Amino acid sequence: MLTYSALGQSSIRKKLEIMGAKTLFTDTTSAGKKVQVLKGNVKLKQDSVFLTGDQVLFYIETNAADVYGNVHIWKGDSLDIYSDSLFYNGETGVAVLKNNVRLDQQGLQLRTDYLEYYKDQDYAVYYNGGHVTGDNLDLKSKIGYYYNRTKRAYFKDSVVVKGDQYDLTSDTLEYDTETKTSYFHGPTDIHIGDSDIYCESGWYSETTGKSRFGKNTVLTDGPQTLHSDSLDYDSNTEYGESYKAFKWIDTTQNIVLTGEEAQFWKQEERVIATKKPMLIYGIDKDSLYLTADTLKALVDSNNYREFYAFNRVKMYKSNLQGLADSLFFSYKDSVIRMYDDPVLWQENNQLTGDTIYITLKNNQLHRLDLKRKGFIANPAGNDFYNQIKGRNIFGFFKQGDLNSLTAIGNGQSVYFAVDDSNAYIGVNEAKCSDIVMGFKDHQVDRIRFEGGPPEAKFSPIQQIDPTALKLEGFQWHQEKRPLSKKDLLLPVPTP
Repeated sequence: MLTYSALGQSSIRKKLEIMGAKTLFTDTTSAGKKVQVLKGNVKLKQDSVFLTGDQVLFYIETNAADVYGNVHIWKGDSLDIYSDSLFYNGETGVAVLKNNVRLDQQGLQLRTDYLEYYKDQDYAVYYNGGHVTGDNLDLKSKIGYYYNRTKRAYFKDSVVVKGDQYDLTSDTLEYDTETKTSYFHGPTDIHIGDSDIYCESGWYSETTGKSRFGKNTVLTDGPQTLHSDSLDYDSNTEYGESYKAFKWIDTTQNIVLTGEEAQFWKQEERVIATKKPMLIYGIDKDSLYLTADTLKALVDSNNYREFYAFNRVKMYKSNLQGLADSLFFSYKDSVIRMYDDPVLWQENNQLTGDTIYITLKNNQLHRLDLKRKGFIANPAGNDFYNQIKGRNIFGFFKQGDLNSLTAIGNGQSVYFAVDDSNAYIGVNEAKCSDIVMGFKDHQVDRIRFEGGPPEAKFSPIQQIDPTALKLEGFQWHQEKRPLSKKDLLLPVPTP
């Protein structure tokens, strides 16, 4: 008897056994080798492997057989393979099946024209294209391996899947036939419902509808695109979570949301980012950058996009910066609302109020409202400031810069006057119901008092201490001002 080493283990190789045939006779091949010719319901056996066919040429000396017509090879009750012809080498335990090959296993069926089956390792492989169907699965690939012991299949080169719930193309795919889970190894494109996904690693379970996508994942859903290196997604609830760096893009609104951790609800078009989130919004042919502890994007019942920012809100634009504890923006009225001790800087001007509204028009800065306790200050010199306050202040932008502001109710102002050489000559202090200001080159250029004559006085610069002239409620927050988008991710300095 011959011995054969399989996977490092030595075993005695058994001869093929003839279990049955209608006719049997012995012949000689052209090479002078003896061959037994079996015809009609032929059945052979080796260990737990059985072979049947219409005709068999059994090469006694080499312990091999050619099987023709209605070929069937099976192992126990776990694997069945059919073909038009088969060559089986009893010494190596390898079967080569050709033409109309079909492998059946647990509701799945593989069809190909060439298949190799390795009995000892209990796996099958094809190299020239195969088609797998069953259990709502339709898969094609150039190369495929099926491991019967682990119930897993591996497909390579031009993998195309048409499933009941998803379609995909991939370079390499692993499939667990018991759990109906696909594992992606290499560039993969997936279509689930209305969404398209590209990834280079991950898995998807047909049974649960859950999936996990890894490196370089891109999820596209209409005008919205999500980039992530780690994304969990449930196609049943259309809910996803990203645990690594991500970028969410809405092309219709010209918005980008980035961060390191986020949750996504497709049906509600809702996103919540909670770790180093940053919102980037195109405005005035520029970009507005916004950060907070938590950023949330969603659509309301009328399909208007809304944004919420909570805790330590900071924003930066080349000519506009701000701080607040919370912020809300809706495309319904195009108003940015800043709450809880908000501060806004526009060039040299610092603006504060209980609440600040910034209204956009045609995607440009249009109007500014300082609701309750409105206060505007800009530096006039070393530790002295031009100041205007009122119960409410509103104003308008022109080409992205403040053009005018009006203080309504209990208006007060401190304004330092200069001569033609820009030397300070004195200070105007005034009280009036309403104060109207015009701006030029980012500075207050003119002041007009309305609602009755003002209470005003002018003091020469030599007779006053400019640094002592501070209206009630004055605070200077320059040290908190973000001077670049990088500053948005730094802690706000405490006084």
